[in-house]
Amino acid sequence: MQPDFVEADRATRLKFWGFASLLLLLIVLERLTSPSAALRAADPVRALNKSVDRLLIIAVITAPFFIASSIYLIRLAIKVTQSGRWPPAGMRVAFRTRIYRGRRATVNSILMFVLAGLSLLATPALFYT
Repeated sequence: MQPDFVEADRATRLKFWGFASLLLLLIVLERLTSPSAALRAADPVRALNKSVDRLLIIAVITAPFFIASSIYLIRLAIKVTQSGRWPPAGMRVAFRTRIYRGRRATVNSILMFVLAGLSLLATPALFYT
């Protein structure tokens, strides 16, 4: 039996690459604003204060991403559970994707629930730090 595939959608692929480039830009900006070694050696207290301020900014910026991704993953896991296949019917994908049914779809659904829970736990952990 030939496996079924869902063909890629150009708009979804562009959204995927846009989101990936945004994350890469945030990582680069975080690295560029880190306290220099000279500042850490000259005034460690000021360097620590600058690092704490950076961490708060990073927490405020990433918290909506974590919350939105957990909501999306929970909704997607529910759709997979209801339809019994991965990806669920009507879902647009960025790349050509094989359709899985049965146990593999159930495992994917459980993994999405777990990942959604972990991403929800990351938000308070960032603020607590």
